[in-house]
Amino acid sequence: MTTTPGRNAPCPCGSGRKYKNCCIDKDRGNGIPREAQRLYDRVNSLTASLTAHARRRFGDVWLERACETWFGGEFADDELAEEQDAFLSWALFEFGMGGTTVAADYLSERGNEVDLEDRRLIQEQLAACLSLWEVEDAQPGRGVALHDLLTDERRFVCDVNASRSMSRWMVVAARVLTVEELSVFDGVYPRPLSPRDAEPVVRYARERLRVRTRPMARERLRDAEVSADLICEWRDAIEGIANRPLPQLSNYDGDPLLLTTDYFMFQSGDRAAVLERVAGLEDAERDDESPTLSTIGLLRPTEHARGFDGRVSVASITIETTRMVITTNSTRRADDARARVEAVCGAMIRHEIRKHEDPRTMIAKSQVPHRLEPPSEIPPEIRSQILRGFKEKHYAGWPDDKLPAFGGRSAREMVETAAGRRKVLALLKQMEFGEQGLPEDERFDFERIGVELGLTKQPT
Repeated sequence: MTTTPGRNAPCPCGSGRKYKNCCIDKDRGNGIPREAQRLYDRVNSLTASLTAHARRRFGDVWLERACETWFGGEFADDELAEEQDAFLSWALFEFGMGGTTVAADYLSERGNEVDLEDRRLIQEQLAACLSLWEVEDAQPGRGVALHDLLTDERRFVCDVNASRSMSRWMVVAARVLTVEELSVFDGVYPRPLSPRDAEPVVRYARERLRVRTRPMARERLRDAEVSADLICEWRDAIEGIANRPLPQLSNYDGDPLLLTTDYFMFQSGDRAAVLERVAGLEDAERDDESPTLSTIGLLRPTEHARGFDGRVSVASITIETTRMVITTNSTRRADDARARVEAVCGAMIRHEIRKHEDPRTMIAKSQVPHRLEPPSEIPPEIRSQILRGFKEKHYAGWPDDKLPAFGGRSAREMVETAAGRRKVLALLKQMEFGEQGLPEDERFDFERIGVELGLTKQPT
């Protein structure tokens, strides 16, 4: 059950190197408190003792019956191997054989042979339960702050690996063990869910236990069948993600959403003239620029604009030293922008290539752990400035936009009711969660929208 990798195991940071040649020194430097590592070591040692006791006391039938309950029927060996961390803690401390759990039977049989420290640890593990925890904060090198979505309890779990692999608003199915105000993981299901995908599982748990809104008593969750049912729902949610049809997306014009990029070349000596003519287009707006990079947005009046004083962006134009890049979100907008630019620049510019990328493909690629950078000569710091500027404008009017997710109402209208506030907060969490894979300087601060709508407090 330990979350500390072996020295020769692949480093959990994803570098591809061995742990001893990568993050081991950093983890030791930041690391969790010695008491927490000692607690993990005790849990691992006790797990080995309890597993040996279960096999001696109940034989193979214990494992067979536990697996049947956990998986709800047949299962493959690789499934058990993947889920063994969460499964084993549940099987030892929640699953019953002959009216008792393995851990309780161990205490009863060994009696005074179990030292006081191990006895107390087992009692705390028996008191723990599998639940659904939302990550409220991840502190690199230390651990994660968690909120139990069912019991409303909060814990700070000391775990170096979790502090790197878990991100804010991620939801995990886990048992959290607390001993003398020190909390550690005691079994974590290997695949987390996003806030949106976890919500049906939370709803199922509340319906299963007939607790609609109030915090659940932990005792209600301390039931082997309830835990197994939760995990089955969790698996179904994961399978649903894999089989989810890609959405049909469109822009404000109703055009199919297709990210389209046109590349033009020009002589360096013509840069000033190209810039002047493009910037002089009707409804063109110049943005941040440097001596070798200028950005211009082509805007258009609309009733549902976001942050452009009644206008919406239809194209973004980047002018570099000898290259111009026009980015739009549909073929029709791309054709219109190209025609307008070629009309004013004439023979000074030469069209090189057009590239398309389906955002639905991008959604599928987002499951890949590493992030692919687009082929661009734009310096990273300038690229970040452009993206931040675009997001600032894009989200400036978001609270007042009429959104399909809210049945055509705005977020500001939704927060007038308790149910609406929950929906808006859930969407903001999902949006923030979706940006966790981006570099920190490219992420938008969605908490500001929450503060503006009165959903969260102003950070101190």
